[in-house]
Amino acid sequence: MTSETNTDYGPVNSDILGTNYDWGVYNAIYNPKTQTTDAPGTWRTLTKDEWVYLLNTRPTASSIRYAKATVCGIVGLIIVPDNLSNTYYPLTNVNTAGAAYTSNIIGATDWTKMENAGCVFFPAAGFRDGTSVSGVGSSGRFWSATYNDGYSAYYLYFFSSFLDPSYDSGRYDGQSVRLVRSAQ
Repeated sequence: MTSETNTDYGPVNSDILGTNYDWGVYNAIYNPKTQTTDAPGTWRTLTKDEWVYLLNTRPTASSIRYAKATVCGIVGLIIVPDNLSNTYYPLTNVNTAGAAYTSNIIGATDWTKMENAGCVFFPAAGFRDGTSVSGVGSSGRFWSATYNDGYSAYYLYFFSSFLDPSYDSGRYDGQSVRLVRSAQ
């Protein structure tokens, strides 16, 4: 679903969670054994409140939720699993929206270990604005399944000195989509 206008994105007065405008539902990304959005094994888009919880308030064993980093030469955001100890890989400037991507420089060997331990990397992949792409290598924008109003929806937005898990923009912008799988 791409568009340069707001007209293709469904009702202007309802949330997109669980509708054909929530990417996990629209593209039928689910476990074929279940047809329910929240069933274990189902893939879906995070809501705005889930992004806020994940990055701002989620309790973890190490108290680390995220860190800005350069992984194998690509800048972005690392999300740390709940049970990862800080001694596993010593991240700096953690949970800091204003941290620079150079706070943590991670090579392929260390990233493979971190990924195997459950870390997830969100690259600063930029966004589509009309017919052009901007911000590649400097900003990351990942949609939520929550709308703000008839013309905008919330998303995770970050760049080197900024992070906001509840930013909003026109629904016609082309942000990245990161699906999650329900585990419970």
